[in-house]
Amino acid sequence: MVEYSCFVCFARMLGEDHFLASSKYSTILINLRSYQGLCGEECLIYCLTTLINQHWSNMDVRWRSILSRCNTANYMNNIVTQIFLGSLVIPITIFVQVWFIRTAMIRLKAIGRNQQSNTAAPYHPTHTFKVVLILSISTLWLLAALSIAIWIWAGFFQLLGCFSSLEESLYFSMVSFTTVGFGDVTLPQQWRILSGMIAANGLVLFGLNTAFLIEVLHRTLVREHI
Repeated sequence: MVEYSCFVCFARMLGEDHFLASSKYSTILINLRSYQGLCGEECLIYCLTTLINQHWSNMDVRWRSILSRCNTANYMNNIVTQIFLGSLVIPITIFVQVWFIRTAMIRLKAIGRNQQSNTAAPYHPTHTFKVVLILSISTLWLLAALSIAIWIWAGFFQLLGCFSSLEESLYFSMVSFTTVGFGDVTLPQQWRILSGMIAANGLVLFGLNTAFLIEVLHRTLVREHI
């Protein structure tokens, strides 16, 4: 009988020698014999689905505990992965920002030395223009560094496959980096911890830029006798 042979093969595949002798499987065998029109594959599928339906609710508690621990481990691994990857991107953006600030400091010191070589002169209206020009250039220079940081995060999200297009990645990075947070575009659930990390990254860099600009303003006003 084809169905009976499939049933025996299925029992051997499971590795249970007592499969046919056990009374708890007799119902499967009796029902199987009533399906005369089943082919071999249909017979195997029938055996499998019947076993699952009859014994899933009676799964051993130990196996349920193992599955629960596996889910917990995967959950913790996902958290660690997000924190680890975010911790790699943040130092890169900070390095870029500090490099831009250091470059601006070197240039401003050079300008200050040139002016100090000249005889100190009283206030002149052109001094105000110099202050405005220095602050404007410094602000644009730092803004360029912030833009690079946003692009770094956008490229990072694209590598992770969080968004379907670069425009979405760039939009989310800009909104989150500036801590605006409209909420119309969000990260997938498995990567949502990164949204907090990019916001913290933006806060740190904006604070660093603000402190630098205040120092530039103070030194420029003192040097220009304003």
